[in-house]
Amino acid sequence: MRAGLIAALFCLAATGATAQTNCGPLKLLSAQQMAHFGATDVMVVPVLLDGVEKGMIFDTGADTTQLSRAAAEELKLNIHRSRDRMHAEARDVSGNISTSAATVHSLSFGKVQLEDIELHLWPDPEFGRTTLLLAGVLSRDLLFDYDVDVDFGTGILKLFSKDHCFGAIDYWHPPAAAMRIAIRDGHVHIPVSLDGHALDAVIDTGSQYTILSLPVARRLFGLSPDSPGVTPLGVVNNDPALNSYMHTFASLSFGGVTVLTPDMMLLPDRMARGGDRVQQTRNRALLNTALPDITIGMDVLRHLHIYLAPDERNFYVSEAGKP
Repeated sequence: MRAGLIAALFCLAATGATAQTNCGPLKLLSAQQMAHFGATDVMVVPVLLDGVEKGMIFDTGADTTQLSRAAAEELKLNIHRSRDRMHAEARDVSGNISTSAATVHSLSFGKVQLEDIELHLWPDPEFGRTTLLLAGVLSRDLLFDYDVDVDFGTGILKLFSKDHCFGAIDYWHPPAAAMRIAIRDGHVHIPVSLDGHALDAVIDTGSQYTILSLPVARRLFGLSPDSPGVTPLGVVNNDPALNSYMHTFASLSFGGVTVLTPDMMLLPDRMARGGDRVQQTRNRALLNTALPDITIGMDVLRHLHIYLAPDERNFYVSEAGKP
């Protein structure tokens, strides 16, 4: 897989580019080194949970920050039904659902310190049991109070104040290209093109692979598990009922990034029990739980330096720095 970067900057939205008399420069609030999760490109953030050193996967694709049941039991936390009405349940790609939560007395990462915070329990009760230092996933609900900057080449996570001039984030070189994002149902959506087809994609730093929904692969490309060029990849999340496949496409592009001959996982949609979202446009409940058309994972993102500005609705990318 080769990632090519276009050097030109994209035009920012006119409404955000207006003069701001009281805005200031970037203000760095926190910076810390992340580590790779085993042999994967997925990154783990060092955290302190009730004073105990743990790690949480840096995950922009999860619904909320979530704790493993194993970690909750180890810390002797009170496990109860979630009180969060906005996010009453957590769901994984296997279709598992969790309505349980636990209250952590203290959670800190970098210079961020939180107290008495309720965290969902990960839907799979076995998650984290074989890797005791892994306590869960750190996601958008705690990260998007800030601008989030990650250079996946160096593995450094930086959090900046949102209080800065619109678009004034170009502090590294080469210059970053900017593209608009949409935040729907808590997910970061961007428009992409896959072999000439315009699709909706979600940025998911918690996924090792870039994924194409199998219903979408069938509809647009006529692909099935038995098609020529489609090879078995194995089960996902140790779920024997959730088999994945691999297929090589010609190109995937978004913003200033073009990936040539990407190998993409084809994954059945178990989140909505196989429903193609074309058939779900009138059913919001199903739409919100369907697998995205495309999930851009770490096999692509590891080549990039990214900066997410949630309030601007902008996503900045450039080539990753040297490890």
